[in-house]
Amino acid sequence: MNRLIYHLLSSKLGARLEIQILMRQTAKAFCEDGILRNHHCPENDPRIAGQRNPHPSARIPAGRKKQAFGDGQLLHPSVRLSKQELLDTYARFTADAARRAIDSGQDMKQLHHRLYCMARQLGTQLRRWLKPENDQECQDIIALLYRNIGINIKESSPGKFTVQKCYFSTFYTPDICAVISAIDQGIFAGIYGRGRLTFRERITEGRNTCKAYFFGNKKAQKGVL
Repeated sequence: MNRLIYHLLSSKLGARLEIQILMRQTAKAFCEDGILRNHHCPENDPRIAGQRNPHPSARIPAGRKKQAFGDGQLLHPSVRLSKQELLDTYARFTADAARRAIDSGQDMKQLHHRLYCMARQLGTQLRRWLKPENDQECQDIIALLYRNIGINIKESSPGKFTVQKCYFSTFYTPDICAVISAIDQGIFAGIYGRGRLTFRERITEGRNTCKAYFFGNKKAQKGVL
């Protein structure tokens, strides 16, 4: 495994960048529906959009805000926002966006598909950079990525993952959690290069932990699993 990139992701900067990228790519998947107005996207938070005395390169040109935001361009380092502020903004945005999507009556399978494919692409890119040599290293990467966003996940037995603490559980209802879990499915498939993740229990349903099973011998598919 590429330890240099792994240690970068382990840093505070790496955690902030991870949340920023997730925020932008998730917003892109949601905003394709047309049900979310621009003011619902986290890019309009002046601290995130770089409008609080930003460095010139942090500004997003007029008329290109959605494209720049969706394409996952990183903020200039001079735009300071703590990891906790970023995580809180991401949790609130995804909860609001998922609720609006559910209440709109749209076909949720299409939204699941977009979220899954977005996350799988990110996971695949991380796999290329980090070059895990075995499943144990894939597990280490998963644990790190989730720890960066306030989730304590571990493989309690072969193929069985347990989440003991989840930052998002205080923001999500069970139906919102089910929508956002498409991102988990995509990340796992991308990092492992295969597989299917299925949740059996969720903290948002009143359980003490989340329990998920990863069927790693299944070939990763292009749609939601």
